[in-house]
Amino acid sequence: MNISIVDHRQLIGHSLKYLLVNSPKVENVWLFSNSKEFLSGKFRDDQPDILISDMILPDLNAFDLLAAARVVLPKIKSIILTSQIDPDTIKEAFRRGIMGYLTCTSSEGEFLQAIEMVQNGKRYVTRAVEDKLLETLFDTPKVDYRLSAREMEVLGKICSGTSRQQIADELGLSIHTIQEFIRNLRKKMNVTRTADLILVAIKRGLYTS
Repeated sequence: MNISIVDHRQLIGHSLKYLLVNSPKVENVWLFSNSKEFLSGKFRDDQPDILISDMILPDLNAFDLLAAARVVLPKIKSIILTSQIDPDTIKEAFRRGIMGYLTCTSSEGEFLQAIEMVQNGKRYVTRAVEDKLLETLFDTPKVDYRLSAREMEVLGKICSGTSRQQIADELGLSIHTIQEFIRNLRKKMNVTRTADLILVAIKRGLYTS
C-alpha cells in the first residue's frame, strides 16, 4: 500500500515514515509538512491509499484536508494521529469520514494494526479512548454560546484555516477588529488557544466544512 503523512511536527513525521518504510506491506511513503504541499503533490500511478495527519495543521484541520484530498483522490482513506481524546471530537471525526483515530500514546503495533484495518475498509479507534466512547453513547447536550452572526462568520473562517489578515481583508475590517473578535470567541467558548477554539467549534457542531 501507499501512504502519505501530513504532519508539521518533524520528529513525529520522520519517525512515522521510518516505521512505515520498514513494513513489508508498505510500498511507498510520502511525508509532507503541511496540507498545501500534499494537495499539490503530483501523484501518478502510485497514488496514496491512506492519509495520516494530525487533527489540527497549520493551514487546515484534518476534516477539511480529507474533503479536499477526495476531490482528486476519491478512494483515499484517512487516519488521525493526535493528542486529542475528547469523545465528541472522535465521534465527529468518524461522521466526517475519518476511518482511523489514534493518539500519540498509541504503540507501534497498534499503529500498524490500525493501518491494516483501515486499508481493509474497517474503522479503528485507539484502545486508549474506547471506554470514554462507551460512556458517551448518548448525544451531548448542545451548548449555546450566544455567538453573533459576525462571530460565527469569523469562527468559520478560522476553522477553515484562513489567516487573521485574510479574514480582515475578506470582511473589510481591520486586523485589530478581527483580533478582538477572536478574543471574544475564546472568552465565550472558554478556551485560551486558537487550536482549542477550532476543536470546540467542531465538537459542538458550530463548524461544518
